[in-house]
Amino acid sequence: MRKAPAAFLTFVIAAAGFAIAGEFIHSATVPVSANVADQVEEGFKRAAERVRSTLPKRVDDATTLMDVSNTGTVLTYRYMVDSDNYELIPNFMQVARQRAIGLACNTEDTKAAMEAGGTYEFNYSDGKFQSLGGFVVTSADCR
Repeated sequence: MRKAPAAFLTFVIAAAGFAIAGEFIHSATVPVSANVADQVEEGFKRAAERVRSTLPKRVDDATTLMDVSNTGTVLTYRYMVDSDNYELIPNFMQVARQRAIGLACNTEDTKAAMEAGGTYEFNYSDGKFQSLGGFVVTSADCR
């Protein structure tokens, strides 16, 4: 069994995730009277729709982004990891979460979305659709 590529965790988190986070800021056409939560929700909805049309998307040799969806102000990414051919490190979720927090808190658009009430959720499964785990990143993680 091969080890997952060295760039695996960072790339998985960053690839389709944060590149589209700015959608809610730059392309959401929400009435001026809408509250901030409505603006975040509309932006996440548009971002999810845009990315979903390109899926599934291979992120690296071991990982495929299978779905992006939103429920209100939560933007959820679902990844499938080829755990049949790649061995995950034992603390995969902890490392992935720490890297996601670092990226989210240091990326202007994602940080703005979280400060406005947005939440990013990451879920991972293996090739048999068995959950490998997941985590949520919020503005509280940036403090």
